[in-house]
Amino acid sequence: MPALSVVITVALVLWSASNAASADARRIALVIGNGDYTKFADLHNPVSDAKAMANKLRSLDFTLVGGQAHVDVGHQDMARLFGTLENDLAQSSGAETTALVYYSGHGVAVDNQNWLVPVDDGHITHREDVPKYAIGTNSMMRDLERAGGRLHILILDACRNNNLPSRYGTKSSSVKGLVKVETDEGDEAGKVIVYAAAPGKVAYDGRRGDLSPFTKTLIEEIDEPGRRVIDVMMTVRRKVKRQTEGWPDGTQTPWVDFSMDRPFCFVPPCTGVIVIDDGKGDIAPWHDHEQRRECEECPLMVAVPAGKFKMGSAKYKTELPVRSVSIRRFAVGIHEVTFSQWDA
Repeated sequence: MPALSVVITVALVLWSASNAASADARRIALVIGNGDYTKFADLHNPVSDAKAMANKLRSLDFTLVGGQAHVDVGHQDMARLFGTLENDLAQSSGAETTALVYYSGHGVAVDNQNWLVPVDDGHITHREDVPKYAIGTNSMMRDLERAGGRLHILILDACRNNNLPSRYGTKSSSVKGLVKVETDEGDEAGKVIVYAAAPGKVAYDGRRGDLSPFTKTLIEEIDEPGRRVIDVMMTVRRKVKRQTEGWPDGTQTPWVDFSMDRPFCFVPPCTGVIVIDDGKGDIAPWHDHEQRRECEECPLMVAVPAGKFKMGSAKYKTELPVRSVSIRRFAVGIHEVTFSQWDA
């Protein structure tokens, strides 16, 4: 192969340094399942979902907040549990800690924000009550960012349809299902936000005594060695769509948004990492090169400098003539295109 002065090589490789760090990093998880509500309709399976997810995460070396799944939790206790998670994250050694929040239960979107509904929901009679008596995902993610860590994962099996009237008779600002979680620009920690259903759609609770279609599939797929979290979610998305085709409220399509500068695998080491060959024999991870975004919703890209290389070979007639090829500076996406980026 002719020497190249500038080449980008996309390959499935083992990035041993990153994987070693991932293997040594601490993992913390908060798991909540709310099903026995005071006012909202009871849900069949969040308690079973949460217990099954807690067992799976424990097997994947996550330390559970409180040592267990927390079920049928009221507002005060939910706030306390999130505070405990933040304290644990802030006190963990180093910056490699991963914090994961799993929530199954009622969730409602009000004023373009998502709110996790505690079981003592008797005071929530109008949309205006939600910010007073529920837990907002936007503020929760900001608090985790301040606490530190390498990666924050939020998994929401909570996309149910809740039609709350306005106390003042104004037009509805609540929507069907959940909305995309907004995070602060410039946050240093990586983020993965997983929805059981696409924004604006509802998720199925499942049959009584079983797990929800989303959580059951996620648990089945999450522990395959070497699979990146985005690859896991693509498989979950495909399988849940297939399982729910023709169901009464429409097909359920899981959704994921992410912003991260290194891969994460529930079972390391990770494979399928992009590296860049600078043509001088040095292969460096892409995060060591200049990164950029063209717009707020655009994917994270790595810049490839301009250069020249010789194309062809004098050894073989089929590769003649040998010629000089110039490459202009360009950028290439680091990760797979997300669902929201594709739709945009």
